Amino acid sequence: MLRLPDIIAFRNGMITNNYGGDPIDLDSAIASTSKCATELAYSIRPVKNIVTDAVEFDSNVMIVGAYGVLLDLDHGTYPHMTSSNPSVGGTCTGLGTGPGSNGGVVGVFKAYCTRDGVDPFPTENEGDAGDNIREMADEFCVTTDRAQRTRRFDGVAGRYFARLNGFDAMIITRLDTVDGTAKRINPRIAGSARKLRDSDAANPAEPARLVAAR
Repeated sequence: MLRLPDIIAFRNGMITNNYGGDPIDLDSAIASTSKCATELAYSIRPVKNIVTDAVEFDSNVMIVGAYGVLLDLDHGTYPHMTSSNPSVGGTCTGLGTGPGSNGGVVGVFKAYCTRDGVDPFPTENEGDAGDNIREMADEFCVTTDRAQRTRRFDGVAGRYFARLNGFDAMIITRLDTVDGTAKRINPRIAGSARKLRDSDAANPAEPARLVAAR
């Protein structure tokens, strides 16, 4: 709370000088922050202590790496990444748990791929195929309602994820979206290999370097 006046002053400079907006009222910000602090204080604790205590007492702990490896700061598709490590290694660096505390690692995939952004999509479905997946699965951004880009299941990326994370099992969801039988992935909607630009050499690793699917 003691730092809030300096923070507000800095942000107000950006808001008014760079964007021509109205400055934030300091008194209102202090009142709002104080209210939130009072309501949330009881639940703010070091996460690593909570998780490591749970593991020590054999409680069930499920850790989810949202959006997965391609956003990983070290192993993703630079520069289209997040600022952390949503791969399995991130459980150690982010939560303070030891590598031996993992009871198992499960990779969860949709039967197709989607993304809201300009990331590289070697297996992107343009036209009716992509539109059909998008409409059937209601793949629109929750916040902006913007249509998601869609692509075929990327087997090359799947192998990369499995190798990097050491999956014990893999789960594929939303099969009914791409195959009415809900029993298999149609080879026509799955990418299984890639090649480098101007080269016939297949390379299953390093997603950031691979630009074409076949």
